[in-house]
This record gives sequence, C-alpha cells and structure tokens, in this order.
Amino acid sequence: MNTECTLNQLRGLMQLLRTDESDSSSDDDAILPAKDKQKPFGPGDINKKPAADTKDDKKVEIVPPACCTSIEPQSLDEWEAKQAEDQNIFDTRQEPEFTISYKQVVTTEDLYLGMSNKTPSTASCEDMILEIKLPGETATIDEMELTITENFLDLPVRKFKAKIALPHPVDPNKGKATYNAEYNLLKLVLRMNRELDFVNF
Repeated sequence: MNTECTLNQLRGLMQLLRTDESDSSSDDDAILPAKDKQKPFGPGDINKKPAADTKDDKKVEIVPPACCTSIEPQSLDEWEAKQAEDQNIFDTRQEPEFTISYKQVVTTEDLYLGMSNKTPSTASCEDMILEIKLPGETATIDEMELTITENFLDLPVRKFKAKIALPHPVDPNKGKATYNAEYNLLKLVLRMNRELDFVNF
C-alpha cells in the first residue's frame, strides 16, 4: 500500500483539520486594519476609560417618555391635589348609588292665579334633593364627614366614598341632611343658586 502523499494533499488535510474559530479569527485579523484590532483585556484596564474618537463621537440625549416624567407641585393647592390623587389610587371603597330630584315651593297664588310665573320645569325649583344609598354602612350620622361646595359633594364613610359633581350650583350654607339608619339612606336638601332669582324685569 502506497502511503506517500503529495504537498497538495497535505494542504487539503490541514484545511480540514482547522476549526471554525481559528478560521474566523484569522480571517478577521486579516480583514481588520491595525487600528481596529483590540488588545487583550487585562487587570490594568479595569478603571481605564475607552479613548473617545472626536471625529465620529456624537452626543446622544436620552429623553424619558412622557408617562415617566413627573412635575413637582409648586403651590400648597397643587400639593394637596397631588396627595388626594395618590390616596385615591389605593382607596378600595365603592362609590354609592344616588338619585337627584328637585323641589319647588308652590303657594295657592301660584296654583290658582299663576302670579309668580312658575312652571313645572326644574328651572322654577328652589331646592335640589340628593338621596345617597349606603347599604350595609355601620357609621352613624355623627361619624360622617360631609363636605359640600358650590359644585361638588364629598362623603367618605367606612364602606363607601362618594364624590359627586352637582349638576347645578348650590349654597353650601343653606341646606339640611337627614339619615335613615334603618334603610341606610342619606337625604340632603340643598338650596340652589339661581341666576334669575333677583333680576327685576
């Protein structure tokens, strides 16, 4: 059996025995210029900063999305509004059901003679009646903290938290509240501020 091999056969055998890593590294070293070849990383290079290329260096400004940016409050009212907003996120109390109706004062002159030009519409009503249902509520009327402004009502109790925007401006200083503990029903009678009440025709 002839075991002699030519020079070309030996070169072919060397190429078959070469690993892919040695091929890729040798090819990269051959293609990359001398300035792009990196030196091996050693212990002395831990605190070294890479040299900045002044020609190709561009400053990239990272802008956070709008949802992540927060504006700090500048006044006391803004701080209180932000604090109330944060408290509402973790508040698990339910919003109660409520109904709104209107009441007007009608005398015999209005009923038979029509002297005050009142109509059955809500434009002729003086009072707004707000009934809030609080089923299963254990707080008494003395424990309820009711806050009424001209256009808003706030009622936080143990099981419920009512924040109601009133459909008509009211007078916070004129009104009355009654609570029926048997039916857990809070009834508010609020005097409305009507623009044409004191207009002389």
